[in-house]
Amino acid sequence: MDIKQYNASPILKKMEVVGYHFLARTWYKAIHRGTDWACYYEPLYAPTDGEVIQSFWAPQMGYQIHFIDSFNFLHRFGHLSYKPRTGKFKCGDAIAKTGNSGMLTTVAHLHHDISRNGKLELYNLDNFFDPEIYLKSRVR
Repeated sequence: MDIKQYNASPILKKMEVVGYHFLARTWYKAIHRGTDWACYYEPLYAPTDGEVIQSFWAPQMGYQIHFIDSFNFLHRFGHLSYKPRTGKFKCGDAIAKTGNSGMLTTVAHLHHDISRNGKLELYNLDNFFDPEIYLKSRVR
């Protein structure tokens, strides 16, 4: 897969990893399916044109959204500071605010994982895509 085909924008003003990287071992499960980005109650921006199809609270990741991008990847963003609205967004629009919600966090950060084909399949590791690779060509 040629990452240059993705014209994704940065999702945060400053892109820095804190905590777990993609496929790292964690204290709570064998494999971390995403990347934890350093941020402190900052706006989260749409990486492409797309749609927030779900916005909800879950105990482990707190407030989270599911965003389908223009390449049919499903982005799951967790530990948000509130329940954002659903709907369509343009690339670079603020879609949420990062935070520290949920049981699997001790400091404000953004959990970001990406699933292929617009479907979240938690037990199919081959369906996940590394967020750092997805955004690498656009990180400044």
